[in-house]
Amino acid sequence: MEKGFAARHVWDVQAARALAHVWQRPPLWKIGIGIVILGAAGLAAAWWLNERQLGWTGFAAGALLGAYVAFGVEPMAAKKLYAQSCGRSQEALLAFGAAGVEAKDEYSRCVIRYEGFRRFVSCRGRYLLFYRRQSALIFAPESVSGGDAHALEVFVREKTGLGLETIR
Repeated sequence: MEKGFAARHVWDVQAARALAHVWQRPPLWKIGIGIVILGAAGLAAAWWLNERQLGWTGFAAGALLGAYVAFGVEPMAAKKLYAQSCGRSQEALLAFGAAGVEAKDEYSRCVIRYEGFRRFVSCRGRYLLFYRRQSALIFAPESVSGGDAHALEVFVREKTGLGLETIR
């Protein structure tokens, strides 16, 4: 396959974290803030009922749980996702050609046509090019050769017809 751009698909904890972050519906930080707000509402209700000690205890528990959900669940989920798939190849070379993307590792080679891609996302310093609902080619902008990352981004958007989603 004639290639225009090349990149390295690397499966590591950071790639797993980007994938886990994209899958979140709704984002975990919003759920964590909601739990903290619920704890504050419980504190207000306890003060109104003159149960201050119970209110502070409930608020502290809500704040701790909210912080854990907002900042602790995603890294744990990413590490688990990475550990579950550690047996497969950790790195593949991607060649972006005229008809599709060729992914080649030490064991196999496959070509995914541009029409087969569903979603193009930029998240946590990685590009994710989804070819199934929960399967993606993940590559860092630094690994792009044959041009810069912005040129590849424009090339992929033209070939796939997908806009780039930026998830923070």
